[in-house]
Amino acid sequence: MLNLLQLVCAITISCTCFGQTTKQSYVVMNTQSDGMSDQQRLKELVSIHDGTYQIRVSDEDHSPLLTVELFDLILSSREQDIDVILDINQHTKIFLPSASLLESNSFTPMETLIYVSESTNHSTISE
Repeated sequence: MLNLLQLVCAITISCTCFGQTTKQSYVVMNTQSDGMSDQQRLKELVSIHDGTYQIRVSDEDHSPLLTVELFDLILSSREQDIDVILDINQHTKIFLPSASLLESNSFTPMETLIYVSESTNHSTISE
């Protein structure tokens, strides 16, 4: 599992560092999982939804595990017109901007993982 997390982080970082700077359309969508392993599905989900959610960690010694189940929670929890913060555990929260914001021209992709102070972890500021 740790290797999977490292792989997902490496993919996310490389996409962020070397990605194109053209404006993308961030449409909220579900993916089909027919015949795909969890690892393949996770890779696809990370690729499709990169920059549309933010994992906020309040303890630098804590490393969150990104799983298919967590992504299913992210996809099912997003609201059309309001931002959502999911409490995953005492150290981890996930910020989900509204679907309307993702679809707007003003949306800028977010860093996927940030380490924040405990007080900041409760706010809706995305950067």
